[in-house]
Amino acid sequence: RSTLFPYTTLFRSLAEPPTVNPHTGYDFTGWTEGGAPWDSEVGRQYPEDTTINAQYKAKPDYVPTDEEKPAGYVTVTFDLDGKATTTDKTSYFVNPEKVVDLTAPKVNEKPGYKFKAWNKQTKAKFTEDTTITALYDKLADVVPGDQDKPNGYSTVVFDLDDKGTTDNTKRFYVNPDKEVELVAPKVKANKGLKFTGWETDGADWSDKVARKYASDTTITAKYTASAKEDRKSTRLNSSHL
Repeated sequence: RSTLFPYTTLFRSLAEPPTVNPHTGYDFTGWTEGGAPWDSEVGRQYPEDTTINAQYKAKPDYVPTDEEKPAGYVTVTFDLDGKATTTDKTSYFVNPEKVVDLTAPKVNEKPGYKFKAWNKQTKAKFTEDTTITALYDKLADVVPGDQDKPNGYSTVVFDLDDKGTTDNTKRFYVNPDKEVELVAPKVKANKGLKFTGWETDGADWSDKVARKYASDTTITAKYTASAKEDRKSTRLNSSHL
């Protein structure tokens, strides 16, 4: 891109160049004459028609907002809507006269959300300040363990302690920020044992109480000897008296 600066003179002169206001996306860097730098402070003769050309340096079509904002550029911001975090850049200064393909930040969803898409195209001509917002699917607070584990969820396992069996789900993924009620599996105790309930961290656990699971948790089944086994044990002990 150049600006014509014609002078016709046979005299040695100091020519005063015009003030240059470069178009958006360019920096004015100086003048050249015949491919060589031209300085208005240096006197010279112009024995024939002469064109002095303005020189420019093209700016990047977009730059992160932690850099100086180029004149005429607009701001494009990626908004995570409070449902995710990222360590990537989330805003840019963009040349409004160019189609740009912006690099969207990586979305690290908070528990309970699954990133789906951005509400606007990231490759476009942005002629004004623009916000591009992340869209999400809302996840259930409790997800069965045979499904994919959502980002950030805790794993809760019902441990039968090898003393019983069940046909029900024993593993769940749980939103650590929510109080939830889990459906405990139905336990069939091994022969000679009676299932009596559940415990975790040394305390009784009930599926009737909603609670948070801020970290991975194991809930262990409790057993006692069945009444039949108790009677058998009593008879055996009596026979040795």
